[in-house]
Amino acid sequence: MEREIDQQRMRNIYHMLLEMSVGNFTYRIPRTENDDNLEGLAVLINMLAEEMKEAIFPDGYINKNHTHNHITETKEDYKALIKSLPENSDVIIRSLEARLIQNVYDYIIGHLDSPLPSLKELSQIFGINEFKLKQSFRELFRTTIYQFYNEQRLKRAHLLIEQSILPLKEIAYISGFSTYANFSKSFKKKFDYAPNRVKRPAKNI
Repeated sequence: MEREIDQQRMRNIYHMLLEMSVGNFTYRIPRTENDDNLEGLAVLINMLAEEMKEAIFPDGYINKNHTHNHITETKEDYKALIKSLPENSDVIIRSLEARLIQNVYDYIIGHLDSPLPSLKELSQIFGINEFKLKQSFRELFRTTIYQFYNEQRLKRAHLLIEQSILPLKEIAYISGFSTYANFSKSFKKKFDYAPNRVKRPAKNI
């Protein structure tokens, strides 16, 4: 039982490192009551992520990985500000839209292991018109929402294959794919080779 718990803790650490590798410094490794090397490592990585978040993304800059803990507040602020703006305030409106689209980006990065909500569901979550959401995301990131989501989870899966000894089927599952066949097909389309062709670290005997 204790070994299974430690394996889960290692998976949490792998997950954290993968989030950081794709630029998400808002994720944190869950703390436990243990007082051992794994817990010490978790604390150090959490501290590193916080320092990198503060150093790399200072206030005043568009931060693609800004925390999405205040989505509801952002949505309500957006609605209130839009109502109070005078006519011909296109620049201000564009700035507010960029802030919302940034939160959509953060949400997707933080949920790569889950199915992507539909465009309608995302528009309801963030309080923005479906067409405007689709158009603004493409303008900011030069890709569609689905293409971005799929590319990011495949990149994360590739990194996990390279740096862990987790079974490929498990990597497919935690990368948000319902079957290994779908994962393998998407992976090969993206990288031009199958997942089992990626060089993996040697297993400790």
